[in-house]
Amino acid sequence: MNPNGLPTIEAVATQGIGVMDTLRVVVKDLLEPLRAEYEGSGDRYPIAAGSSGGWPRV
Repeated sequence: MNPNGLPTIEAVATQGIGVMDTLRVVVKDLLEPLRAEYEGSGDRYPIAAGSSGGWPRV
């Protein structure tokens, strides 16, 4: 059922069950790779430093 080994969280959004747990897992999985990528750069705001100030940032 879960060939990629991703976390499985039981949730029922209409009842509010497991919603915050799901959000925590999603945010953690999104931010951990970014933290690892920018942690060693020594730049506190890596996107802002290389940005021209406009959107979109590519």
